Amino acid sequence: MLAGLGACLNPSCVVRIEHAADPDPRRPCWSCWGEPRGYDGDLERVLGAIDACRARHPGDQIRLCIDDPRSHSALALVVHRPRSPIPA
Repeated sequence: MLAGLGACLNPSCVVRIEHAADPDPRRPCWSCWGEPRGYDGDLERVLGAIDACRARHPGDQIRLCIDDPRSHSALALVVHRPRSPIPA
C-alpha cells in the first residue's frame, strides 16, 4: 500500500510522521517524528523515516500524515500498529 503513495504525492505535499504509545480518539496528541517536510519526490526517504521511527518506538502506533495545501486535502494513514500481547 505504501509503495503506491508515490503516485499520489506531489511537490506541494507536506509529509509528517507521528507516533503515539496509547492513541485514543479523545486524546488527539501524537508526537512528531522529525520535522514535517515538503515531499521532494523521494518515497524511499519517507519509507526510511517510517522504518527509523518504528525501530525507535516499536510499541507505538505510527501514522503518516500528508497535507496538500494546493488542493485543500489531507490524509492520515496508520502505517504501524504493534502486535497486542497474547493473553495467557
